[in-house]
Amino acid sequence: MSGVELVLLGSLHRSTQGEPPSCAVTQEIVASSVTVPELFFDGGPGSHSVSARFRSFGSPAIPHCRPFGKIHRLGCAVIRTTEDYSALFACPSRLSGYPWRMSSTFGQVFRIHTFGESHGGGVGVVIDGCPPRIPVSPEKIQHELDRRRPGQSEIVTPRKESDTAEILSGVQDGLTLGSPIAILVRNTDQRPGAYDEMAAKYRPSHADYTYDAKYGIRSASGGGRASARETIGRVAAAAVARQVLDHFHPGIEILAWVKSIQELNAEVDPQTITGEIIESNIVRTGDPAMVETMIDRIKAIRADGNSVGGMIECVIRNCPPGLGEPIFDKLEADLAKAMLSIPATKGFEIGSGFAGTLLTGREHNDAFRMIDGKVRTTTNRSGGVQGGISNGENIIFRVAFKPTATIMSEQETVTASGENTELSGKGRHDACVLPRAVPIVEAMATLVLTDHLLRQKAIR
Repeated sequence: MSGVELVLLGSLHRSTQGEPPSCAVTQEIVASSVTVPELFFDGGPGSHSVSARFRSFGSPAIPHCRPFGKIHRLGCAVIRTTEDYSALFACPSRLSGYPWRMSSTFGQVFRIHTFGESHGGGVGVVIDGCPPRIPVSPEKIQHELDRRRPGQSEIVTPRKESDTAEILSGVQDGLTLGSPIAILVRNTDQRPGAYDEMAAKYRPSHADYTYDAKYGIRSASGGGRASARETIGRVAAAAVARQVLDHFHPGIEILAWVKSIQELNAEVDPQTITGEIIESNIVRTGDPAMVETMIDRIKAIRADGNSVGGMIECVIRNCPPGLGEPIFDKLEADLAKAMLSIPATKGFEIGSGFAGTLLTGREHNDAFRMIDGKVRTTTNRSGGVQGGISNGENIIFRVAFKPTATIMSEQETVTASGENTELSGKGRHDACVLPRAVPIVEAMATLVLTDHLLRQKAIR
């Protein structure tokens, strides 16, 4: 919002007759030759929505507006202008006793909002900020969803879901309209009864306790929003984003593969690896020599009622230089946030990563040379990003995944009422999440790159 600063002031008071706490909002605007046509307050479910019109001010001024009534849904109220900018009004939840809303939105220009629970009616995504007139193929969306769906091989969860995508809005005759794109995948193989015991007991290393601690309520069946089933919306959105990339900058490749499972390490050349090699085996590793060894390890761990973790490596090839928004939206920072938002992730490194701490500056620096009329580096320890901005080299990063939290063994835990007890895992789960996490890593990288490409197009 160029030239406009929104300063929002809140005061709290309690209503009478058992009504929820309300929030009286006073708003100040500092403007210089800018029109702010209309602001809308959305206090959430059960709130009053109010609006007010503002005139443009030819010189700096601080006009006051009257207080805007009550907003019953405390936690946050989103303020939108008709230019689709937004600011955030937050009332301290510790004062109101009302929880913050769950954060389910990712991206700045190409924005996605995922929805749904693991054993609810369905999961999906709303995409906002997709440019109009982009050819979109439903078959490409379905292809990516099929890569992450359960029940696809003998080493993943046996849950049977077709994960069929329904495009509800935003696409007509194969072209994007520029309006929000809604994609829904209905759940068809829910078994909430398998989680009856988990409703009263916290599963070790799951999000059960922390969700209760934060929100005071949780969806016990399958982990609700903490389940990896939430990533369906991300993969569907990334399939659309992939087609946006192909439209504006064809040639960008984003490939991920299983780099390691426990100590089993795949030898893969990020310069030459192909999608065909990765998809030729059910582990989705890029090293054919390690396929059977990794499969045997996963099978043995599953037979023992246990689980394992490992690492996924990803390369982005043919990325143009100049993507990334210092200071706080650096490209590697957004990639790290994207990857660590994936369930079960515990670490992220790019380029030389933590191994770079063992080198000297003379050993680590990437020398510049002119090659075929372009600025290139002779090595790539930076991982394709310098100063938070892509430099045109391959972007190479790795993501660490912990062992699946659900294991079929008795473990110590506590009940929601605070009593010590024991719990054994039930339901259908992956003994190793890595094979199905490969398309999710690719999806999040695609979303980050698409968002930054569109941001860059806006300034150059």
